[in-house]
Amino acid sequence: LVAGLEAARQAGKPVLFMKSGTSSVGAAAAQTHTAAMSGSDLVFSGMLEQYGAVRMPHTEAMVDAAYLLQ
Repeated sequence: LVAGLEAARQAGKPVLFMKSGTSSVGAAAAQTHTAAMSGSDLVFSGMLEQYGAVRMPHTEAMVDAAYLLQ
């Protein structure tokens, strides 16, 4: 993921990202399903910000942003 974000940043390409399991209930569900794969949402958001990725809150916003960026 980090390598892809870095490549997109170097190429000047926008990255839109949406992550599920961000509420406390969703995080608990993700923890039971994926165990060690789930991590701190704050850390994940920081990583996206570091690489210039834009986090989308829901599918409709992601589709709208992708349409505007085409």
